[in-house]
This record gives sequence, C-alpha cells and structure tokens, in this order.
Amino acid sequence: MLYTINIEIGTPVKPSEKQMFNIILDTGSSNLWVPWFNIDCTPNQYQVDCETFDTYFPSESTTSKIYWDEKVKLGYGSTDLTCFKAKDRVLLNTADSTPFSLSEFPFLMCTKEQIKFG
Repeated sequence: MLYTINIEIGTPVKPSEKQMFNIILDTGSSNLWVPWFNIDCTPNQYQVDCETFDTYFPSESTTSKIYWDEKVKLGYGSTDLTCFKAKDRVLLNTADSTPFSLSEFPFLMCTKEQIKFG
C-alpha cells in the first residue's frame, strides 16, 4: 500500500506560482526529500511515474535557505541521490482543510546528477 500527501513548499515570489508536491509517506525514513531541478527518475517498485512529480526551485521561494556546504548522499537500491540540506516553509492541509504551516522546516533537495566541488 502507498500513502501520499499533498504539500506546498516555500513562499512563492509570485502567488500564482505555488510549488506543490505529492509526497510519498515513507514510514521507514525520517527524511523529507524533494526532486531538485531535473531529477532523472524511472518507474520504481510502486509503479510511480516519477517524471510527473514536481521539482523544487529554491529561487522561486522568498523563504528558502539552502546549505550548499552540507551535501548528503542517499542510496535507494542501485540509485544514488546527491542532496543538499534546505529549510523552507511547508504547508500541510489537515483533515478539515485547515492549512497548517511549518516555518523553516528542514528537508533535502535531491538530484541523480553527480555534483563535484572544487
């Protein structure tokens, strides 16, 4: 069984350009991570077409904080992701449709691209 939730990340520069995500709830992980720029994604065991997921653009949020010096690697089977720690506003909808906002919520923004420094 696959559980998902819709969230909004960031404070949009333009109110009409909200960054919405359909997040898979992974009960075996404590991390929230979102695709960043052009993540190369292929269908996985849940038959989820990853190309339909939205991508996080920190420059489109007035409240984004990216920690470029804090690179993290995540491994999922044969897939490795390069991630950076980030903080931004995360908005959840509750069961009664009342928005619940978390300011400076920590998460990872990830890509399959190999990123080298120096």
